[in-house]
Amino acid sequence: MTRCVILGSGGHGRAVAGLAQLIQGLDVVGVLDEFAGSKGEKVSGIPVVGIYADLPILLREGIDSVLIAVGNNTRRASLFQMAQDLGADLPSLCHPSAVVEPSATIGKGSYIGAMSYVGVEANVRNGVLVNTRVSIDHECQIDDFVSIAPASTIAGRSRIEVNACVGMGCSIADRVNVGASTIVGAGAVVLSDIPANAFAVGIPAKVKARAKFEP
Repeated sequence: MTRCVILGSGGHGRAVAGLAQLIQGLDVVGVLDEFAGSKGEKVSGIPVVGIYADLPILLREGIDSVLIAVGNNTRRASLFQMAQDLGADLPSLCHPSAVVEPSATIGKGSYIGAMSYVGVEANVRNGVLVNTRVSIDHECQIDDFVSIAPASTIAGRSRIEVNACVGMGCSIADRVNVGASTIVGAGAVVLSDIPANAFAVGIPAKVKARAKFEP
């Protein structure tokens, strides 16, 4: 049995806690949160036992693994680095209803949500958040700390670069590149490359501004 702790008690924290309890061999002993005032609350039935700064203590006490459960890409990357520097194992979670092709690869600390699909030779890297009913087709590259909101579709051989955020219900055509730290607004249809640090919306998607907030 692998003893683990969850970092994050928000909406995504609840999703991770719920999924972790479905996976045999995981014993989730508690949740750590950013705020001390959350201690004693429960996240999908799992108690908040401390703050992020308590992680080194828990690791010394025999916690094996850390599940990063923060939706904000930048904050998720920071927590991932902290846990990695402390020597923690960072397993990925895949919902039992998701389909991951045998030739696909999933990095450390990623989350593959319910009814999602990761296609042939796709590469989902570290700390990636793949929400419910996302389709990532063949040979796609999803870089570190990307988040893909529910019901989005990414066609074959496309790439989503580090820290980018794909909004709910987006469609990204084949062989398209979405740049680093770019935000693609909900419902957008992306037919051509989007540069880094952009905010793109519409059908077809057009760059409206530089991204002005953290994804």
